[in-house]
Amino acid sequence: ECALLIPEQLGLDQILRNGPAVDLEIWHILSGTIVDQKLGTQKACLLFGIWYFVGIAFLIAPPTPCMYIGLFMLGGAIGGNGNFLPSLAAQAFGRKDFNVSYACMNMINGIIRSCSFFVLAVLRSMTSGYTVPYMVFAVIAVIGGILIVAVKEKKAIQ
Repeated sequence: ECALLIPEQLGLDQILRNGPAVDLEIWHILSGTIVDQKLGTQKACLLFGIWYFVGIAFLIAPPTPCMYIGLFMLGGAIGGNGNFLPSLAAQAFGRKDFNVSYACMNMINGIIRSCSFFVLAVLRSMTSGYTVPYMVFAVIAVIGGILIVAVKEKKAIQ
């Protein structure tokens, strides 16, 4: 006789409720504390761009396990994303101009991030699927990586 197991009996409800928060915090620590400080902001941002690209590729791949890997990769990376903007603003504009530059960069980041939902909805309705929107986001990740590499470090004033 086969018993029906529900998530609460397996303890999965706790994992599903707390797992994403733990996952995001792990990426927050890895990206901000370890990767950004050890590799530098540009290399860390580029590494994250590659990570996003691979995660999106997993979402496009046909087998269902690939989709779960892609979701884990992208969901986990969200926690570390916010660490790079202040570092990049300080590197590109220096201490003196940090406040103004970070405010502008943060606003642009928020607008682009908010527009991604609109882009996803429009492309999904036009193509009746997620493949094209994900391919567009993969191209955006590549463009973002190229732009990050193009950022020049501001020389310190002696």
